[in-house]
Amino acid sequence: MGGLRVDIDRAASVKPPESPIAWSVIALTCGSETDQRAAAYIAELKLRQERGEMPRSTMLLAVPDPGGHSIGSGGATANALVVVAERISAEKQSPFIDAELLADERVLIIHLGPTKQHTTPPFTWSGKAFVNSPAPQGAESESFTSVDALLRQMSRLARNAPHGTWVCSTEAHMVPGEGVFPEDAWHKGGITVLSVPVPLPYAKQHGTYLIGSDSQVRKLMYKASEEYLREAGAIDTDGMVPMVCGVVFLDILAIQVHLLSFNFSLLS
Repeated sequence: MGGLRVDIDRAASVKPPESPIAWSVIALTCGSETDQRAAAYIAELKLRQERGEMPRSTMLLAVPDPGGHSIGSGGATANALVVVAERISAEKQSPFIDAELLADERVLIIHLGPTKQHTTPPFTWSGKAFVNSPAPQGAESESFTSVDALLRQMSRLARNAPHGTWVCSTEAHMVPGEGVFPEDAWHKGGITVLSVPVPLPYAKQHGTYLIGSDSQVRKLMYKASEEYLREAGAIDTDGMVPMVCGVVFLDILAIQVHLLSFNFSLLS
């Protein structure tokens, strides 16, 4: 698994991409939500299609956790990939689920995050992801939400990437400046993750990576102590640590080998 460390350009947080990505599929994972709420999420995205903010050809999916119980973000990602593969296979009239059919597709999986009472603003059914905020200058409409900002950011990130699947979350936005990534950043094969350098006190409260000199991720740590991070060699000379920022890119091999072989009987 490769890791890319990037710095943040907050001024670019809502800047429209030069050429929005024509996603083949956008799949929203929505935990143990009801079918009615999942349908409402899709209705929100369809409004954006009607406004011309994304192609009408983009397949829109809401993917609740199977069985009505939480399976975590990793399980939700694997579940969403299976659902996407099912729908793409059916659309291409394949008699069975064929992950190879995703090789020429651009898929975006968005984790909406929790919509529990203590995390949801009052008087909204949509949770934080679709709560309106003041539209930035140049926005296509007066409605602007966390999902809208995330769609812009992911289009910018995926602009020079090959076909594959991106995974992100509305709980954390990653906003790199222009020209941050080398041309081959997304062409290394397998899984590529992004990290943001943060000060040690902040890193101790979050997930962090140990990234080798070859840009390969050596270890994933969560709320590690200062002593552990120092012994692992995760702290650079400036006292910064690569923090997990929730953006992952998977090529077709990673999808086939690492995720579609997931044993979903463990979730039943």
